[in-house]
Amino acid sequence: MLYEVDKDFKEIWSKCVHNQPFIDFHLIDGYLLKGNKLCIFETSLREKLIRDLYGGGLSEHLGRDKTIVGMVKRYYWPQFKKDVGKIVQRCYTCQVSKGQSQNAAGLYMPLLVPNDIWQDLSIDFVLGLPRSQRGVDSIFVVVDTFSKMAHFITCKKMNHAASIAKLFFQGASVSLPQVEFSYNNDVHSVTGKSHFSLVYTSVLNRTIDLVKLLKAHGVSTTTEHVAENFKAVKNEVNERLEKTNSKYKAIADKHR
Repeated sequence: MLYEVDKDFKEIWSKCVHNQPFIDFHLIDGYLLKGNKLCIFETSLREKLIRDLYGGGLSEHLGRDKTIVGMVKRYYWPQFKKDVGKIVQRCYTCQVSKGQSQNAAGLYMPLLVPNDIWQDLSIDFVLGLPRSQRGVDSIFVVVDTFSKMAHFITCKKMNHAASIAKLFFQGASVSLPQVEFSYNNDVHSVTGKSHFSLVYTSVLNRTIDLVKLLKAHGVSTTTEHVAENFKAVKNEVNERLEKTNSKYKAIADKHR
C-alpha cells in the first residue's frame, strides 16, 4: 500500500497500523480515512479526482469554490485546496465563468439582452445532493434570462443527454414547486420585478395562485390594457438589463 511510503501519510499510516490513535484517522479494509473522507496519497490520482469533479458530470466546469465543496465531502490530503486552485487557474473555462481576466481574452463581451420572456435560456446543474428514495441526487436549473424566472427540475447526476432533454420538455411536471415558488416570487435585483410578475403580469401571494395567470389589483384586465401595461414593463426591464450589462462590462474591462 502506497500510504506507508507517502510523505503526507506514512507517519499517520504507521500509527494506525499499530493501533495508535491519531486524531480522527483510522483504517478500513486497508484504506486510510480521516473521519469519513478517503485519504489520497500523492499520485496523479489527486489531479484526476479534481478534474473529474469540476469538469465531469452534466454541468459546465464548477469553478474553484464549488469544486472544493465537492472535494471536502469525499477526499482528504494536505493542502488539497491549493491543488484545486492550481488546476482551476489553468482552466480557461473556469476563468471565464468567474469573470476573471486573461491577457488573451480581450474586452468583456456581455451576452445580448433578450427582448421577451422564454426566448433565451441558461441551464446549470446542482450536483452532489443527498440521494432521495427515487435515486435523484441533482437539480437541473433552467433560467429565463429576461425575467430571471427559474425551474428547478430533479434529476440524477448520471443522466445522459437524452434524459436531460426529456426532463427539459417535461418541465414543471418534474420540478420542485415549493422551491420555485419561493425563488420566483422574490424581486430580482437586476429586473426590479418578481419573476412571477414578469411572466404572469402579477405577483403571486400563495401557492394556490400559481393557477392564476392574471390578477386585477385594481388594474384593468382587458386585453388592450394588459398588452400595453406588459409592453411598458418589458421595456423597463430591458433597459435595466442593458444598464446592468454595461456596469459589468465597465468593471471587467478595468482588469483586461
